[in-house]
Amino acid sequence: MIDIPEQLVATQAMYNGAAGRAFIAALPERAAHFLGRWEASAAFQRGVAALAQYIAREGHRGFSWARAV
Repeated sequence: MIDIPEQLVATQAMYNGAAGRAFIAALPERAAHFLGRWEASAAFQRGVAALAQYIAREGHRGFSWARAV
């Protein structure tokens, strides 16, 4: 399970209404899907307008992000 930053939740609700709340609701499953697919773990999450995750996998490190469209 990922921790969704409160600022991201508030920003999505304020600027995107129902679509933003749907985006937030889908994030945990979406993040789990990609972390499993990449056999990686999320070290931390940040975000106000989008979710950025620092990911770690044996021999690899990088960032992943999701944003509402």
